[in-house]
Amino acid sequence: MPSENNGYTKMNYKQFGIKKQLPKCTTQTKKVKAAITAGEATVILDDSKKWNKPLVVTKELWELNNYVWDGNTKMWQQKKDKNEKRPKKFQKEYLDITGDIKGYNDAKTTWINFAKTFLSSTSISRGASSTFFAVLKPIDLMASITHWSISSANSSR
Repeated sequence: MPSENNGYTKMNYKQFGIKKQLPKCTTQTKKVKAAITAGEATVILDDSKKWNKPLVVTKELWELNNYVWDGNTKMWQQKKDKNEKRPKKFQKEYLDITGDIKGYNDAKTTWINFAKTFLSSTSISRGASSTFFAVLKPIDLMASITHWSISSANSSR
């Protein structure tokens, strides 16, 4: 950005990839993993350097991100590695494989609501406007968690 003295001022730009950052900052933290595997039902993330307000991570949320559907055994399995190819319950591939519409929709709604809560709680999004959430499609109209597009009623088209 040009400044008054024909020089440039530094501009800080933060790119935030929700797909990777949501689990990395919540369900995959050492604190959450340790508490859930020790039998805790909820974990509260409340470090004021990272969070605007406390964020509750439940065992259900941890399981949604850490269990995958194994089509061979027809059972849920804990994911083995970061490059897991088997689908999580909130991913469209799970619906395609199983046809479990209710289970998929419930998981999708839970995960999207968690993502919204995460975005409003994290210090990374301090500059984000709450109007972002107001113009999202209603969850039941989102085909999958990757379709966070703006609803046509609120867009300028």
